[in-house]
Amino acid sequence: MLKIIGAPGRYVQAENLLLDAGEYIKKIHSKIFILTDEFSYQHFQQPLQHSLKKANCDSYFDLFQSPNTTRTFHLLSQKVQSIHAGVILGIGGGKIMDAAKALGYYAELPVAVMPTIASTDAPCSAISVLYTEENLFDRYLYLPESPRLVLVDTKIIAEAPGFLLTAGMGDALSTYFEARAASKHYGTNSFNGHSTLAALSLAKQCYETLLADGLSALKAVNNQTVTPALERVIEANIYLSGIGFESGGLAGAHAFNNALSSIPECKNIPHGMKVAFGTLIQLLLENDMTSFYQVQDFCRQVCLPITLKELGLNASETSLIDIATKACNPQDSMHIVSDSITPAKVLLAMKKTDDLGKEK
Repeated sequence: MLKIIGAPGRYVQAENLLLDAGEYIKKIHSKIFILTDEFSYQHFQQPLQHSLKKANCDSYFDLFQSPNTTRTFHLLSQKVQSIHAGVILGIGGGKIMDAAKALGYYAELPVAVMPTIASTDAPCSAISVLYTEENLFDRYLYLPESPRLVLVDTKIIAEAPGFLLTAGMGDALSTYFEARAASKHYGTNSFNGHSTLAALSLAKQCYETLLADGLSALKAVNNQTVTPALERVIEANIYLSGIGFESGGLAGAHAFNNALSSIPECKNIPHGMKVAFGTLIQLLLENDMTSFYQVQDFCRQVCLPITLKELGLNASETSLIDIATKACNPQDSMHIVSDSITPAKVLLAMKKTDDLGKEK
């Protein structure tokens, strides 16, 4: 059996790491094309540029505001080539992580990323999500390698809004259960291989870390304080989940997320919120009620959605049927849960998850 695990070249996590970023990035290349968002540019451009100058690096900043489309990255790669950059650096949220990785692919350059929030596991993966010009989910872009370097400044993440850490925990929450389903039913991972023991172990550690430290980590962020619990949850959200989902495999939770992401009325629901609710749906479809109630209780503690209303989905019966149908797209991963999953079963699981969430 072919087994494959993938990971970033190097993962570095520390408080105030931004001040030393140049020392790590220059080991890849000294000429850097930096993609960032407006918030990150305003708050981090000066200390980052100081760090890069201290390391004798040349940098070019691009305030990225375009949609993550194939056309965008073809055009941007021409700009990268015109300045003869040797590495792409993305600093910002999940959109910037995906953009930096996609740009590295189209420009044929190595990538370094510096997430400013721990809301997704995108920084460590060799996948970018591409969207349509209308900013709806289009497809996954599978990349030849993960980022060469991942830099995580825990102070920056501690000062970000708490709901972003919560969204990251929602995304990470599915990692173990999807990897478990893929392993049980011989599903393949993002590399078209099967999970290694290491990937499954990381996925399980991810879930156990969330249960043990999630609530304490959220309190730390609300106080803008770096604590050992927060450091562990940041690692779980970004690294353990990133390796676990990509090398373990996806299943029902992300199939549900993708279905929601293709519906215009759901495009502003954070990724982690959709995945957390999708995890509850998957557990019902697996009839794993012990895990369902454990996950539901955790969601209550950290304010992840356990009802359709909390998810922000006020959909008609017709819309719910459409979501359930899209979640069972044969090209997606719902079938990893079971070959017998149908839109009718997903619809029933959505409604039952909602009903159980309303119970005290």
